Amino acid sequence: MDAPLPDQAGALVEQILEGAAGDVDALLAALEPELRGQVEEALVALRRLDGAFAPGGPGGDLQAGQELGEYRLVRLLGRGGMGTVWEAEQATLRRRVALKILDSGQVAQPQQLARFRREAEAGARLRHPHIVTVHAVGEEQGRHYIAQELVEGGRTLADELAELRQAGRLPAGYYRRAAERLADVARALAYAHEAGVVHRDVKPSNILVERDGRLRIGDFGLAMLVGDPALSRSGDIAGTPFYMSPEQVAGRRGAQGPSADVFSLGATMYEVLTLQRPFEGDSILEVLGKIRETEPRDPREIRERVPADLAVICLHALEKKPERRYPAISAFAEDLRRFLADQPITARPPGVLERAQRWARRHPVATVGGSIAAVAFAAVSFLLVQNALARKDAEAEASTAQNVTDFLEDLFRGVSPFETRGSRTLKEILDDGIRQIDQLDDEPRVQARLLGILAYAALDTADFARADELAQRCLLVAGTLGEEGDPARLRALSVLGQSQVHQGHLEEGVRFLREYYERTAAIAEAASPAVRSAATYLAAALMQLERSDEAEPLLRAALSPGGPELPQIGVRVTAQYWLGWIEFDRSHYVAAESLFRGALAGYQQLDGPDHVQVGGVLLALASVRSEQGDGAEAQSLCERAHAIYERELGPDDHRTIGALMELGNAFAVQGNHEQAAAAHRGAYDALSAKLSPTHPFALNAASNLVADYIKLERPADAAPLLDSLLEHGAEVFGADSMSYRMLRLKKGIVLGETGQLEEALRWLEELLADVERIEGPDHSLTVDTLCRLALYREETQDYAGAAELRERVLEIVRRRPGALHISTSDALRSLAHVRRLQGREEEAAALEAEAGSSP
Repeated sequence: MDAPLPDQAGALVEQILEGAAGDVDALLAALEPELRGQVEEALVALRRLDGAFAPGGPGGDLQAGQELGEYRLVRLLGRGGMGTVWEAEQATLRRRVALKILDSGQVAQPQQLARFRREAEAGARLRHPHIVTVHAVGEEQGRHYIAQELVEGGRTLADELAELRQAGRLPAGYYRRAAERLADVARALAYAHEAGVVHRDVKPSNILVERDGRLRIGDFGLAMLVGDPALSRSGDIAGTPFYMSPEQVAGRRGAQGPSADVFSLGATMYEVLTLQRPFEGDSILEVLGKIRETEPRDPREIRERVPADLAVICLHALEKKPERRYPAISAFAEDLRRFLADQPITARPPGVLERAQRWARRHPVATVGGSIAAVAFAAVSFLLVQNALARKDAEAEASTAQNVTDFLEDLFRGVSPFETRGSRTLKEILDDGIRQIDQLDDEPRVQARLLGILAYAALDTADFARADELAQRCLLVAGTLGEEGDPARLRALSVLGQSQVHQGHLEEGVRFLREYYERTAAIAEAASPAVRSAATYLAAALMQLERSDEAEPLLRAALSPGGPELPQIGVRVTAQYWLGWIEFDRSHYVAAESLFRGALAGYQQLDGPDHVQVGGVLLALASVRSEQGDGAEAQSLCERAHAIYERELGPDDHRTIGALMELGNAFAVQGNHEQAAAAHRGAYDALSAKLSPTHPFALNAASNLVADYIKLERPADAAPLLDSLLEHGAEVFGADSMSYRMLRLKKGIVLGETGQLEEALRWLEELLADVERIEGPDHSLTVDTLCRLALYREETQDYAGAAELRERVLEIVRRRPGALHISTSDALRSLAHVRRLQGREEEAAALEAEAGSSP
């Protein structure tokens, strides 16, 4: 249901759901096949959303007093689309239970039976005072049942809210008591999440009320169990419409995790606070649309006595993007506890800037491609970092934050979506801001903060010169404050580091980012979001210098579960991405693909399917596919990435050009070396002109072009380009980097292909020693170097030496079957060829026979 139904189908669906369509079967039979298919597909999807949309008979043929195994039915408690719930007596233990019985007609539907069993499995994992306990599960007389704890009172939170609406007034102490009860539910869901169970259908009617008013959550029929592949099908919509999260509405594969429960509990809390649902509509389809696009009203606009902190907590849980909600439902529970203890909550109300950011996402600015949203994001994220670092001088900090906010509101007033004065370009905004900042010499703390924010905005739109200028000014002003941990200083170091990395000045970027990380770690908890984020920035820069030994511990620390909070989703997916490259460089392609796919799902969840970050991960996956020899799949991934970059960044952006370079690699894997050379030549020329001939991106393109020339047997064309690469590569990549070792391999090949065999052998022997020392004896580059040495040994008629090298290759391939780009059968045939050159025909024949039966 990612796209709305055509008007005619949508109208028919609404008629059917509202009971105004009469004989549904007759109506469907009379429709044109295409229209009937659309309506039936929508009904199937919508009927998954709630039992109210599926037929439910009056208990079927079951009767009070009837026995089902050791259970005797006492009275019918309720019914739904999947079956009935009875109060029953368990004879063996003489206790009353709630017996949920699946209708016999549902047993024939595999999906419904699977859901029923999943509810039983989920319940069996959980034992918590605020979760309804599952006692047993079984089948008797062809009927599937779940025996669970009978909650005395027989009421749900939905029943209670209906009574309050009818009464028209709330009892004294209502909101405080509501916070206590909802905190109990949040803690119960946190326990479920830790046990690997995501509810996915949190709503008032699934929360039971004890006689003493305590709440118990039940009905895990739509639960997601960690590790269950059936729960991650694309397009599977699960939940109840009024309480579903935006990612559930979209049915996005892999996106319906614990954060969906945060949203649904937020929707439930909204109804508890206001007695109204946060998203209403004249039809289900309208409700689903509002969940995805419309911000809920502030609860205080509906009931002015709602405590401000409870309204903020509720709206924070209802953020559209999962990463903007509470990072875990335990954090939701903790904020409710803070409210009850009269302590400051962690959630913050949205201000003018945040509302501007949300508006900008829906209404892109034509002048600078979303630059207003970028500035808003920079401002908001910067102020959040301030709060995370918890300065000692709280009163001065509060005053500074307020002054910064006031300044930015004035700066944005001309471009605010809530005003109609037209729009300005980012350059105009920055120029205006700088002019005003110059007048704040008597407020250096505010001045420093604002310089940091505007520097980040310039960085976000790739205006690196402006970003560097503003960040350096920020450092100068912050230095006058004498506060080592001032957030403005940290922001400036982060901007300078990222800017230098983007410009290809990797060592300088690492220097700034290391200082940023170390200063942040000195004033914040090791597991805090601020430290994790700083660690990830530094690690990413180190990875581009191919210093994975330094980057890996930083990335793993960023992903560690320790501390009060799990890593933020942005930090997590970035760490996954770079850890994927570490595994890739180790030739662990299966592990690399798993990490890249995790990063891909995270970026798609964060930013949507067409964000530039998604393009980057698609290219990473293409690299894996190329190494595994699947050039066609690599080509498809590169084309998808290039389309994203060209659409989002334009044809001249260096990332768009870089995607063409990766496409050339995919052509090379498929043996289309002329196409590969054309793509790499074009990428090299464009990157050299746009960045510089010695920028890492341009050097990578040149390295790939050299490989093409080698495959095309044009070593004379490769030689001058390769000499230039070797001249600059040690400085840019590092003499011990993988990229530089690959250049050395290519130099050995060019020497060999131009007849300089002795020089080629000497060059490759030195390379082999370094590769084995740094990467180990089983690395793919070790195999490539051994193969080239063996080939040139053959050409110098050193057959014994060639055979020894081919045997080493075969041993490695057998230790790592399927992990390298050379197969066992290829290694066997190469060794057989050498044996023939030695005149050892019987051995050669045996090897050929073995190759015929090997993968």
